[in-house]
Amino acid sequence: MVVIYLLAQIWSGIKTYGGSNIDILRNVDFYAPDNAVIFHFELSSSYKIDNTSGSDFVIIKSNLYGTSIWERVIGVSNLNDWAYDIDYDANGNILVVGISCTPDGGSFLFCSGLPSAQNYGFVIKISSADGSIINAIRLYDNWGNSTIGNYIRVLSVKSTNDGGFVIGGEIKYERQQGLSWVSVTQGFVAKFDQNNNLQWIRAVGDTTMNILDYRGVVSVFQASDGNIIAVSTAYSQIWVGKFNVNNGNLIWQRSYSRTRGVHRLSWAKLSSDGSIIIADNIKTTTDSANVLFVKLNSDGSFACARMFGTINSDVAIDVREGSNYYYITGYYNSADKTPFFSNLFYAKINKSNCSLVGSVRYLLPVTSEGRGISLKGGIVYITGWTDNASFSNGNRDGILAADSGIQDTCYWRSIIPDVNQSVSLSASSNWNIYNNVSVSLSNPIYTSLNVNVAKKRACGMLTPVDNGEFFENCEIVMNFQDRTLKIISKTNSIKNLKIYKIDGTIVYEKEFSDKELSVNLKSGVYILKMSYDGKVIQRKLFIRR
Repeated sequence: MVVIYLLAQIWSGIKTYGGSNIDILRNVDFYAPDNAVIFHFELSSSYKIDNTSGSDFVIIKSNLYGTSIWERVIGVSNLNDWAYDIDYDANGNILVVGISCTPDGGSFLFCSGLPSAQNYGFVIKISSADGSIINAIRLYDNWGNSTIGNYIRVLSVKSTNDGGFVIGGEIKYERQQGLSWVSVTQGFVAKFDQNNNLQWIRAVGDTTMNILDYRGVVSVFQASDGNIIAVSTAYSQIWVGKFNVNNGNLIWQRSYSRTRGVHRLSWAKLSSDGSIIIADNIKTTTDSANVLFVKLNSDGSFACARMFGTINSDVAIDVREGSNYYYITGYYNSADKTPFFSNLFYAKINKSNCSLVGSVRYLLPVTSEGRGISLKGGIVYITGWTDNASFSNGNRDGILAADSGIQDTCYWRSIIPDVNQSVSLSASSNWNIYNNVSVSLSNPIYTSLNVNVAKKRACGMLTPVDNGEFFENCEIVMNFQDRTLKIISKTNSIKNLKIYKIDGTIVYEKEFSDKELSVNLKSGVYILKMSYDGKVIQRKLFIRR
């Protein structure tokens, strides 16, 4: 029997999810209950519950090897149904939060701002067993003058240790100003018990500000002491506050001045030591945006921050804590402040001082955007969307892009940012806390239908728990069977292969342009070095009988 060991396995790959229309993959959870993987789509207009207007959202439950257990599309007729975050109850069922809104002119991507529009927040509980709906809550905004306009969007959910859950998001307050009405977006935090009863709700912000002063709460957590932490990445400030879990009273709040270059939703996480890590962007002197990573201590005090990017617009959307580093993702090098001509990226951040570790990893070719980031077995997984014709089945497909960061392969590349510097954020004024927030609740009927989402592997290996998974359609592929090394290339570019013994003796050398090359090897320990297009792949190979 011949046994072959390959050190430094390169786990990387791209897989897309979606049909002929718009599909956006928000996140993937490799640590879901029941040893399952949950794929959470923010929205889909390729897969809908019916043929009425609006987009719906998709949830996929698979096993650890990527085989679907169930796939469901969820929504209501004639509304856009967008899902922003998920968590799990004590029984492993899935809590999904988002908004159901009237499409703006039929758009799958925008809500109508007309007074007659329906813009409801929702919390939907989905059965882990089969994806059916257990119950649903709809939140309606009555704050201010609801006849002028209403809008409430839930952006974050976390289960709490009493069996209930907490949510955070945006709510609009309407006020009369002279002869006109003004609608301003405020943040809100709300606590529910295990029976879906609303225990308390608080709004945060300043209802006297202008309509551009966005202050939505993007992330909520339950701290180790049981109380609730809320984070807002507002237009001109970053705000964080802590609320008593039992009565909603404010315990403390902190705010820090900075101006965003681009207004985009971005999220925060609670790290293992209780600190708060935030994905954001900051305006630069060239009127563009750079990625901004912020770390706050467990009491909300400032710890450190880092900005980096290109001369164009670079925006962070999500963060995650790994064993050794923090990770951040979003879109990179966009010439017009939108993600439509940009690259999905991720970067590693030093946990102690927020310095950038190594280079920025980004995905070729354009256009793509990172919406979420997950880690499994030392591999980084970025979720989001791409509309590149080489990958996409439609005009925008959900994307899962995996990278071990070891080498440039499978469309992953490295870049040194033009800007890379520490940032100090100064304390700003406190926000107002509003106890008089008025929302009404109902229990609408949402539909959950079976669906089979089209999947397309563009390149590589995506499931590190399955060592039998193979490369497909990568730039350079190295396969090993018995004692034969087989190299497969996508192009006829000039390649140079050198194989060394462990003592440095060259046992094989060949320059070739063919798309395939096979080399037979005896048992032993070898170093393989492949040079092509200015790049180098180097691996160690064991062949033992």
